[in-house]
Amino acid sequence: MDDSFVVVSLKKLGNNLRFVSSFTPEEVDEAYLAWADKILAEEITIEDYAAIFNLFDGSQMYQDQAAISIQNKILIETVMQQKQYPYEVVVGALYQFFYQNLKPWVKNCEIDIKGLGKNIHGAAGYEQAIISEDDVQDFVANGGSSIINTIGHEARHIYQNYKRIRNIVENKYDLFMTYDQIVNSRRSGVYDDNYFRQFAEIDVRMIGYSVEESFLGLFGLTMPYDSRMQYGFDYYLMLENDTSRVIEGKEVEVEEEVLTILNDESDLYDHFPQFHYEFVRDGDEIRWKTSEELIDELICLSDDSKDDLYLELIQRANVRERRLEKEAKII
Repeated sequence: MDDSFVVVSLKKLGNNLRFVSSFTPEEVDEAYLAWADKILAEEITIEDYAAIFNLFDGSQMYQDQAAISIQNKILIETVMQQKQYPYEVVVGALYQFFYQNLKPWVKNCEIDIKGLGKNIHGAAGYEQAIISEDDVQDFVANGGSSIINTIGHEARHIYQNYKRIRNIVENKYDLFMTYDQIVNSRRSGVYDDNYFRQFAEIDVRMIGYSVEESFLGLFGLTMPYDSRMQYGFDYYLMLENDTSRVIEGKEVEVEEEVLTILNDESDLYDHFPQFHYEFVRDGDEIRWKTSEELIDELICLSDDSKDDLYLELIQRANVRERRLEKEAKII
């Protein structure tokens, strides 16, 4: 193996030439690019595949354009079954693709390949995502792009969890996910009975399809318009329009159930700042904020990044108030 591979490996690991002082930074960059070009031109031998894997292992290489080019080449040729790379090389490329689909500030997340249950493609916590080993083996052997969807799906879960534990609210959907979380934790069986209605799950399914479609689009390919694409459209409609949940056999609005829970356990209101956007403590009661109260808050906002969120919440309050007014007239 020539010096280029050694130099690139050291650079990748962040050693900053401490152990190769005979090379200048410019020589390292030159060697790195030459090595990348060699891979892209398919001028490497089977013995060099370990070096490809090293490219993806470690520090911040997922942000490097040459590494991304090589990664995408490996993935698309595996998707199309144009070439069968060794398992370790494909795993390295999938790792890198995963990190690219995380928000830049999610720096501590890990991805692992493990055996999961039947029909379980992935799982995600707060700092770790797991991809089914069976799915990876199938991808290496048979290609297809569904694992690209899974990578986008689980990366999105990590991002959701990152925001949730830091009380970051960017839009109304971040609030909806908190509402689901509280109802799931306080009402038995709600998560399983409403899995396909969960805002967090709808969000990641939409993102998974988007990531898969975008990746294929880089190579002029399109996803076939099958039932999965229809599901993506249906999920969007659910995200926008369906806030109902089945609880103990009855259809209820998730926000109204949250309001009931907050009045039963008012400490939750104090513990989750997310509730302060739409709800307010009024004496001994927790109630919805009125559209006028939300407009006043919007006028006084010092954070311009929250403008769109408040406009969404004002619209929601207007809809709610019109509905209540209509119901009062009927009574």
